[in-house]
Amino acid sequence: MLRVRLDDGAVIMSAALFRNRGCTQKPDRWAWTVNEWAVFPWERPHHGQTQPLPALRRVSVR
Repeated sequence: MLRVRLDDGAVIMSAALFRNRGCTQKPDRWAWTVNEWAVFPWERPHHGQTQPLPALRRVSVR
């Protein structure tokens, strides 16, 4: 749907904060790869086990 609105030669890229390791599709750029779901601060509290994210060292590229 976007291609008809873009100039010739434009490139559509995707970016995500998290990429689930089991996902078959990769965004073009992502910050963290996780094994489980990410719980965001605005979501309901998660009562299971969680672990904090490590400091971001680099952005991954497909």
